[in-house]
Amino acid sequence: MTRLTHTTYKFQHHQLRHEWLDRHGFAFTMLSPTEQILIHDFYEPSRSFTDYQLRAHRAAITKLRPSLPHQAGKAFVRIAPFLNVELAPLPKPGRGQPYVAKITSLVNPQIDRARMAQILIAIVRENRDRAA
Repeated sequence: MTRLTHTTYKFQHHQLRHEWLDRHGFAFTMLSPTEQILIHDFYEPSRSFTDYQLRAHRAAITKLRPSLPHQAGKAFVRIAPFLNVELAPLPKPGRGQPYVAKITSLVNPQIDRARMAQILIAIVRENRDRAA
């Protein structure tokens, strides 16, 4: 595998950021949750960086986790074919033909504390209502 230059890293960060923001992370669902976390940790597509900040992030994360560039690079190779792919509507099955469903996951790198609180409150209320 060739050495990752800052120019290539910056370009890949922008590709992933475009995917994350403009296409709601569709291509990320083609990866396992572990691979998605590697991409988020190394490239930080959910965050906007200046060139200096991006360079500093890469240096810091590489120093902290030396194997991360290689691992994230392998995950990037797997996600690359799905970046900038036009999404076509799924065909409807004919009469009597079974539906095919594929369930995927999308890892969000930041926890939405307000949403988590709402979920926990709903669980407590549901448990309380069942007990009553």
